[in-house]
Amino acid sequence: MISNKPKVILLIVIDSLRADRMSCYGYRLKTTPFLDSILNNFVKFEWAFSTCSYTLPSITSILTGLYPHNHSLGLYQTTSLYQRKLDNNKDVMTQEILKSQGYDTYAVFSSGVLNKNVGLHKGFDKIFECFKKPRRPYYETTSLTTHIINNISTNTFIFIHFFDTHYPYEYGYKNNIFKLKDYKRIYLRRGLFPKPFTIIEPAVLFNNLYSDVYESSYDSSIFLVDQQIKAIVQLLQNRELFENSMVIITADHGELMGEDNVFFNHWINLHPVLLRVPLLIKFPHNNCTIEKSSDDVISHVEIFDIIINSAGLSYKAPHRSGKINNKSDDYIEAHHPCQTAKIYQNKEIHITLKKIPYFSMWRPHYLYSGIFKYSDKSKKWKITTAYNYKCSNIAIDAISVITIFLSNIYHPTMHVILKFKRIYSLRKLYPYLFRLLLFTIKIIIHGIKKFYIFYKS
Repeated sequence: MISNKPKVILLIVIDSLRADRMSCYGYRLKTTPFLDSILNNFVKFEWAFSTCSYTLPSITSILTGLYPHNHSLGLYQTTSLYQRKLDNNKDVMTQEILKSQGYDTYAVFSSGVLNKNVGLHKGFDKIFECFKKPRRPYYETTSLTTHIINNISTNTFIFIHFFDTHYPYEYGYKNNIFKLKDYKRIYLRRGLFPKPFTIIEPAVLFNNLYSDVYESSYDSSIFLVDQQIKAIVQLLQNRELFENSMVIITADHGELMGEDNVFFNHWINLHPVLLRVPLLIKFPHNNCTIEKSSDDVISHVEIFDIIINSAGLSYKAPHRSGKINNKSDDYIEAHHPCQTAKIYQNKEIHITLKKIPYFSMWRPHYLYSGIFKYSDKSKKWKITTAYNYKCSNIAIDAISVITIFLSNIYHPTMHVILKFKRIYSLRKLYPYLFRLLLFTIKIIIHGIKKFYIFYKS
């Protein structure tokens, strides 16, 4: 009798990967040719959703089976000394349970955000972290993973994190395989600086003028990661481990590509393209052990249950709110410091606006309450009812406008400083200072307009 308990469990999380940019999910360009070729080995969930729109809370939800407001890390993600840590006495993680069942446990972290200081280390026999640089390139991630696989002697769990699809998509840019003519060209900035109240990540802001350069780089990054998965799967096949393995491929969140007038960013709100993620699961001997169909809505927190159940255990994460059954009135959740979302089985996403902190990095004019519905015809999410954020008094109005002003002026100012460091001549810096002055005036005018609108409402 063949055992369905997997000898190898691979949990692959690809940062900032949108499901609708993968050819195995119907994207028009061949971004994932290898996954396309072996898709019949996987259960493809069309409607999988993250629990948060940025990395650390989302991955913590995957490993604990808890929503961000249920696990002790919450929605915190910083690189400062004030970063909240996971309470290992309270939250039990996937690797801890598997280790107790005799599995060797490994983690390959490719971002500096994921480190021992946040408490994700408990239960891992070995962690490969990013120490000297903020990100690890795809080829190093693959090299470390293949080293682990080559030395497998007993049941093994490996958590693998690829960071290459996170902005600024530098390796996709260097190895671009897609033509710019395949994309719609959007002019991102005028002169030196972007249009006011358009969010563009600073890592890409001062390099190229057009969006098609970054979109093609993003798609090329997806292609590069697909080829890394190919190398890992082929190694499993060569070692005759693939048949009796569980391979889970997902993303921590998506990426905005112009939605809400935001480019190459993801932490700003809970837009559906940030929450919908790919989820491909290969079960041992292709024997699917879960009741859900591939068209059901499924949450990241359920990955915990799927892995633990595959190991022959019946452990379920405690204190999990929300409902994740198959009934039409059930829902899953997603969370953000300023919004909450309930995602129902009919593919409706109900977003509720929470109170915005007075001094906050969150831009109020990108936050709203509303109901999103997916259009099968346009293949896009459409908001049917909406309530935009409105300031309630003059003090909050002023703080909101100041926040917007500072967030818009910060990166252009830093650009001028960096220019000065390279030029070492104040005279040559005059044109940049003049542009900065004009941009500052423009931002102030827009801020006054916003302030007037807020106050009038």
